[in-house]
Amino acid sequence: MGLAILLARFHLGYEVVLRSRKGTGYDYLMRKVDSDVSAPNVRLEVSGILKGTAGDVTRRVNEKVRQVKAGASFRDDSPAFVMVIEFGLPVARIEEL
Repeated sequence: MGLAILLARFHLGYEVVLRSRKGTGYDYLMRKVDSDVSAPNVRLEVSGILKGTAGDVTRRVNEKVRQVKAGASFRDDSPAFVMVIEFGLPVARIEEL
């Protein structure tokens, strides 16, 4: 989770501000760094794989994309990111919905 939060901030330009409750389909709510908007409006779902192949990462990303789309949405039109981190290689894959 910590690595995903750092990647969100320094790679995507978002800061995590809230942990979501169970059953929403995503883990965190974010907002743009240095944004004037005080309310978070971007969802982030995070998953990790201890050691896996590129295919394992792709499968997990697809699973998490379905989860975010099926879950209770923060706002129907709000952006979302899925981030899967594989620690063996290491590699991080980020998918924007």
